[in-house]
This record gives sequence, C-alpha cells and structure tokens, in this order.
Amino acid sequence: MSRNIITALDVGTSTVQTVVAEKKKGENSLRILGMGISPSAGVRRGVVVDLGETTASIRASLEEACRSSGQPIKSVWLAIGGSHISVASSRGVVAVSRADGEISHEDVRRAIAAAETFIPKNPNKEVLHLIPRDFKVDNEPGIKDPVGMHGVRLEVDALIIECATSFLKNLFKCVESAGARIEDYVFAPLAAAEVVLTKRQKELGVVLLDLGGGTSSFIVFEEGVPIHAGVLPLGGGHITNDIAIGFRTHVDVAERIKVAYGSCLPTEHHKREVVRLAEFIEGEQTSYSRRELAEIVEARLRDIFELLHKELKKIDRAELLPSGAVLIGGSSLLPGLVDLTKREIKLPVEL
Repeated sequence: MSRNIITALDVGTSTVQTVVAEKKKGENSLRILGMGISPSAGVRRGVVVDLGETTASIRASLEEACRSSGQPIKSVWLAIGGSHISVASSRGVVAVSRADGEISHEDVRRAIAAAETFIPKNPNKEVLHLIPRDFKVDNEPGIKDPVGMHGVRLEVDALIIECATSFLKNLFKCVESAGARIEDYVFAPLAAAEVVLTKRQKELGVVLLDLGGGTSSFIVFEEGVPIHAGVLPLGGGHITNDIAIGFRTHVDVAERIKVAYGSCLPTEHHKREVVRLAEFIEGEQTSYSRRELAEIVEARLRDIFELLHKELKKIDRAELLPSGAVLIGGSSLLPGLVDLTKREIKLPVEL
C-alpha cells in the first residue's frame, strides 16, 4: 500500500526549509518524518536574484530532508512570499440559474468566476488565490455560504492575492532544477494560518504576522475568512544591517550579536551592561552598550509595526481586532517583542 507523503518547501531570504510529513488514513493531523534547513543564497526580499545559487540552496535543503526522513522527494508544495505579492478586491454578480430560485454550487462557482473576470488583465501578474469574503443574496449582505438559499441575484466580494509571473517562473525553474516537481503552491501566511490560528481567533478577528528575514508578511481574518493580506518590505535582515552599521562590524558578526544579545526593550538594560566584540572577533577590543543595541533593534521593529498599522487602517481594523496579533517567524524570538508589539499596535499579542 502506497504511503501518502507530503513535502512542503519554503524558499526564504535567509533560509530554505523543507518539511516531509505523512498523512495517515483516518487521522486529521500530519506526522512529521523529517526536515531540512539550509542557508538561503540568491534570494533578496523573497525574490530570486540568482538562479544558480538559489537552486543550490534548495537542493541542499531537499537532500537534508531526504536523509532525515528516509523518503525520496519527488514533488513539493511550495510556499510563496516576497515583496512582489499584491492584494486587491473584486466583485462578481450573477443571476440565479434555477427556476425556483434555489442557489446551487454552480451559481457560486459562476459568481466567483465573474469576480475573476473583473480583475484588470495583467500578463505580468499571476492570481495565487481568489478567496470569497462575503456573499450577498438580493442585496442582503453577510452571507458566508449561500448554497440552498433562495434569491434572484447572487453577488460575491472576493480577496485576490497575486504575485509577479516572472518571479513564479524563476522560482519554479530553481525547484525543478533542484530535482523536484511542483505539486501546488500557496501564499505562505495563508498556509501558516491553517496551523497557527484557531477557529475562534479567525471568527473574532486576528492578524497573523510572519517576521521573516527580508520581508514580513501578514494576513487578517474576520468571521472565519481572510479579509486582507500583504507583504511588508522589512524583516530581520534589516535589523542585522542596522546593527552592523551601528557597531561598525561585519554583517555575519552583527547577526550573531543579535541572536546572542538582541532585545526590543532598551529600558530593561542598565547603561553599564556591554556587548564585547572580542566574544565574536578575536583580538577586537571594542565594546558597545546593550541598551544601544536594544535601541537599534526597537527602532527597526517600530518601522515594521508602523507599516502594519497603516495596512490595518486601510481596512478600518486598526486597534479593532479582538483576538489581536499572532507573531511567527525567526525574528519573533527576540526578547521583549510581545511587549513592544502591544505598545505599538495596541492589540493583544501572542507568539
């Protein structure tokens, strides 16, 4: 009997991650068999800028996942992110087809197809997802599933998540060159939300923020469906670059300093607490204040939260999401981040 093996691949700015899992019959959850993580090269702000380097990084991650899981990797589900992602809204309207006015699955499908036809045609853009946010039956809004209801006119309001066609082709080329076939692809925060957010959080209203290396992506849910999403052009790599400039040191050293001593709350550190560069560079005598380090980290994170606040303001949800914000991603591990986030976006926050 063949096993149902699923492999997921996430090509990020700082790392390439592969997870191999098994779906057993009769079980809802997946069993993780193995994973592979390799440093990412050839990717900037989530976009492939060097095909050869990116292919090598993907191959290294796939090979490690193959070894740790003991499973050959033939195909992958691909997570899509990066600064090229764009979000739009669209509406589709159709007449209910049945004579008795009962709305069928086919009517819903036609309404969604109509919403797609209203998107301005752009050969440089590829639709990743078209997600119905809300249906109207004879101008009555707030309907989540109209199938079986009666009416004359069916309208859908949909969220469109698009990405650059050239980016998608380049990424596909790298994955296929690394020896894997692409089974399907998904906007990364949408996949993460399936794992991280509860049904109740999605109903009440919540924003999921993934603090990545080159970008930070987010998705907002309300009444169980995504109502907004996007990618912010700042991430953990920008914090590292700021530390490298502030401490006049190499980027690799700055990353190690961030991981070892990084914090978001300057007031929690005494002025006499220092970071000695000798710990990271042999013979280097310079020392810097830990409070100064925390100020650098805090300043860049405040920029990210300011951008997120503006996005929430666009949909009139700034400070108005009862389930608050859920933080994921490498940079979410910075000490003091929950307190800083609460202060900046004025919402409940959890990791």
